Amino acid sequence: MANFNNITGDRSKEIMMEYVCCNQCNSNETKDLFSINSSTFGEFQEFRVVQCRKCGLAYLNPRPPEQKILDMYRNEYYDLTNRPDIDDDGKVHFSQSHLAWQKSMLDRIEQYTSKSRICEIGCGYGAFLDLARTRGWETYGIELSHQYADYSSSVLALNVLEGTLRERSFSSSLFDAVNLNNVIEHYADPYHELLEINRILKSKGILQVLTPNLNGLTARAGRFYLRLRGKRGVEEDGLLQHLYFFSIRTLTEILEKAGFEVIEVSTWVTEKTHSLQTRKGWKKLGYQILLWLAERSTRWEDMIIIIARKIR
Repeated sequence: MANFNNITGDRSKEIMMEYVCCNQCNSNETKDLFSINSSTFGEFQEFRVVQCRKCGLAYLNPRPPEQKILDMYRNEYYDLTNRPDIDDDGKVHFSQSHLAWQKSMLDRIEQYTSKSRICEIGCGYGAFLDLARTRGWETYGIELSHQYADYSSSVLALNVLEGTLRERSFSSSLFDAVNLNNVIEHYADPYHELLEINRILKSKGILQVLTPNLNGLTARAGRFYLRLRGKRGVEEDGLLQHLYFFSIRTLTEILEKAGFEVIEVSTWVTEKTHSLQTRKGWKKLGYQILLWLAERSTRWEDMIIIIARKIR
């Protein structure tokens, strides 16, 4: 890594940016893909997303250093994201669609392993782990945000540890399953995080990974629309969300490199994409066509869902 630029803003006096090589193949040969304009570190700054010319992995480059990103998740993530509704009893109110989604994730894992010990990394408010506990699993969670971890452990009485996976130092071969829901794209070093997940899984243990689909039809259409308007980037108000952008191929390859065998691949259209149909005029028609096409392909929907088994 080579330190590169300084960016300044309201939340930080000075941030040294760094270049990184491809996390999958270590190449530094890239092409520009698109850019993200984010105010995470103060006033809007442009962050470039590049794509590796050798393996196709897309990632933010240059970027803030890992410690700065971790500090943001620990201290600011809760304030910069949408908070759920709180019931009168102080518990988070989860929508029926959200609970159905948690159920579908657990159902998928249970097709491949018996109910024993499961860990969710980035467990948020604990809906998935709470459900798993009611279905007979011994549950563990890892959560970087203090507010989320405190709620899950104190209100739901879940076994949730605050911090990163590598900070917790679990024993090897401890878990039968690990759930990684919309987390891998936030890692500064996804390959080595996958190696750590591999270490804590039992032989033939199951890992479920969910992440946005770089090659999803909605994402492709969005990038094409930006080019038509002569724009390079999208704007994210308040939070620099993702460091990596996976396709089915690149996610499969990095999992295999980390010692996993991919045994199931599927894709899914998000509620956000469905809601775009409420727009008016030609935009509504355009989104309806995109949705119709995406739902008829196993590769073009918004989210990638992969089930992988530890094989070495």
